[in-house]
Amino acid sequence: MQKPTVPSPESIPLTRHSGHKLIQLANGQWSLHCTEVSETYHPVIGPESEAEQLYAGQIHIERMNSLSEFVVWDIGLGGAANALSVINAASNYTGKLQLYSFEHNLEPLILALENSDKLPYIQPFIQIIHKLLSHRLLEFQYGSAHIKWQIIYGDFPEWLNRYTSHSTEESFAVPPPAAIFYDAFSPKKNPDMYTLDIFKKLRVALDDNIPCLLASYSRATLLRTTLLLAGFYVGRGAATGEKEETTVASNSLALLKNPLPISWLERVRRSTSAEPLYSPIYLQEPLSQKHWEKLLLAPQFQANISLFDKENKERKY
Repeated sequence: MQKPTVPSPESIPLTRHSGHKLIQLANGQWSLHCTEVSETYHPVIGPESEAEQLYAGQIHIERMNSLSEFVVWDIGLGGAANALSVINAASNYTGKLQLYSFEHNLEPLILALENSDKLPYIQPFIQIIHKLLSHRLLEFQYGSAHIKWQIIYGDFPEWLNRYTSHSTEESFAVPPPAAIFYDAFSPKKNPDMYTLDIFKKLRVALDDNIPCLLASYSRATLLRTTLLLAGFYVGRGAATGEKEETTVASNSLALLKNPLPISWLERVRRSTSAEPLYSPIYLQEPLSQKHWEKLLLAPQFQANISLFDKENKERKY
């Protein structure tokens, strides 16, 4: 297959992919690798399978049939595996999918497009991605669904700050989500995407009349305590690759198939890396007494708090 020529629109900086390369995984599939932070996208089972299992497969896409617009915030466009997985899933339902892909570096998508012969998930969408890169916003019919796909280029924490403070007209143009793909690099490599402040603002951005499910590949105690303290319900997500579970979070307990049980608090108490990040500096610390007490008040634990050792309310550890 001849590799496509990539357009160079003025609206979005399209730079060469010096910070990324294509690598072959142990199972023979190909994926992208960021040399700047030494992290591989979808590193075990490959982009197509992980995107389907972890993202498109968990967000209750069947809700498209009952919502006038099913809005997805795709945080971390990367090579577009997650975005394309939800477009494929949406094609089986009637309705409108609005997909907003947030990204500050389009090198991975350009590299994926240039190497579509090694990345099968890209192949049906080559022309669509060409047009998306050229125009930033694209609407098209795919299967039974009407798709609106937009790239929001720039720093996501800065955009979210503007969005939640209602300081720009662009913020009002993006509706609150019914699903969030949170696919940033790990907290250690990308701490500015894992602060307590950013998850509090994400929670504020939701409309509680629209149940929303957030999916993340991480199962870190630090992430889960941060989500709970930010006001989310938190649960165990689907297994993927070598991970027995991932993390999902929601503004609606009903969307979680496997909410974290009260017994999970024992893990928090033992953890040496549970305290939320206050700034974009990665630190590993036990949960503070102040946050321990707040965690015990999380709504999803209240029904069973009597089953937990009440002495933990005052215990300092």
